[in-house]
Amino acid sequence: MDIAEYADALVSGEPSLRKSLLVEASNKYGVAGIVSAVASKYWINSVEAVRALGPIAGLAQPKRTVHTVALYYSGLSIGGAERVTAFLANLWAGMGYRVVLITDDDTSAYEYEVNQIVERRIIPSYCKANAENYENRAKALADILNAEQVDALVYGQWLGQTLPWDMLLCKMSGVSFLIYTHGVMRCMFDADCMRAELALAYRYSDGVITLSDVNTRFLATIQCSCMADH
Repeated sequence: MDIAEYADALVSGEPSLRKSLLVEASNKYGVAGIVSAVASKYWINSVEAVRALGPIAGLAQPKRTVHTVALYYSGLSIGGAERVTAFLANLWAGMGYRVVLITDDDTSAYEYEVNQIVERRIIPSYCKANAENYENRAKALADILNAEQVDALVYGQWLGQTLPWDMLLCKMSGVSFLIYTHGVMRCMFDADCMRAELALAYRYSDGVITLSDVNTRFLATIQCSCMADH
């Protein structure tokens, strides 16, 4: 099968064959390649892809003990989520973790201060990603995860359209994927349907960090594993 045929079979094919096909496709085309192929076909229907691959994505590679933590947010310029991201990077580095801070390549020059021991990396912007060009972002993220030997990624762009695809890429790479929600859950329903559809992706993450008991209870209704940061 070529890569497009693998993408179809993984999402729309026989469910009992998905696990073996995922291993086969990942070995043949690489994790970034196969996730990009699925994203190219199912970009506006991520629910179908996540429903098919979410349960098995974490089975492709064994989980690792956490020594290196990556943090992702689009940028570090003035803003609450940006400030929290910089704070967490500095905090965890001070606790002895090796920290890799990932931001988008169109980030502002004006940023919150980050400790020099925190590794900085950039990837193509999430807000410019689409079905045609997501492969560039996927390859950049996969290269960072592999080169930096990342064990867990804390993902702060909790309402971004790239979240389902970045999550699948991480989990297929054996990297734990934790979502940091920087606001209240009603934000998921303030915009287009794609945000509401993110709820399914949250279910297959390795954990969701929330800011309140209300958010924790909401996410529990969609079978998410929650950790409160309040």
